[in-house]
Amino acid sequence: MSQGIRKIVRAGRWPGLLFGVLFLIAQGCASTPSVQEQRDLAREKYSQAIKLQNSKMIDEMIATLREAVKLDPEEPLYRMALANVLFSKENLDEAAENYRKVLQLNPKMTEAYKQLGRLYMQKGDWVNAQIYLEEAATRPGLVRPHELLNWLAITYYAQGRFSDAEKKWKDALEIMDNFEIRMNLARAYRDHELFDLAQDSLEKALTLNPRSAQVHYQLAQLYLKKREFPRARRHFSQVIQLEPLGEMAKASRKYLELMPPEKQNGG
Repeated sequence: MSQGIRKIVRAGRWPGLLFGVLFLIAQGCASTPSVQEQRDLAREKYSQAIKLQNSKMIDEMIATLREAVKLDPEEPLYRMALANVLFSKENLDEAAENYRKVLQLNPKMTEAYKQLGRLYMQKGDWVNAQIYLEEAATRPGLVRPHELLNWLAITYYAQGRFSDAEKKWKDALEIMDNFEIRMNLARAYRDHELFDLAQDSLEKALTLNPRSAQVHYQLAQLYLKKREFPRARRHFSQVIQLEPLGEMAKASRKYLELMPPEKQNGG
């Protein structure tokens, strides 16, 4: 290569190539979104996810919420929404991870404690369920406190703490009379052979839901145990009327066949 050509390469091409490299670097920097732009995009993704939920496109909703979380990992609202939908799909480990992250970002989010408690209940981890539910119970802004007390009572009962569970169920009923709580309390009384208390709780549950075949069936069995056959017969008949094709109706028919015949007036 001649001396003149070497000068052209040194003086001409390298500056041009260097300019091109700098231009590309500048282009790359300009295309990187700012923090605010990422937050705005995350907000858009969150809005899209809510629309997908309304359309019951749950898998697409999860993917979109994951994008929102990736764009704005410090926003607890997106993680909370993602955790809730993962919980609904029984993806419990990932849901728990996101709930815990929510609490790291904002320890005041009472609902995250409550949901973690429910999640551990579903896993049968009663100790952790109790820890998170008790924490939720102490925090302000709790929605439906009677519901949380019911769940907390279940965790106590599952650990063999009948007296503590009974107290929590009664505390919950003072806040709001509730069919599910009455049923849980009745089962606990029945398991401990406190049949009169179980009957009382079931009768009150029946006033809340007169068409519950389950309550009629449980009451029928209690009256049968107490040999109050007319009452047992009446409740078994109600089960058959309410759910004629169900398993409880089949069992009720068998009980009715085995019971002493009903006395006829003047017989």
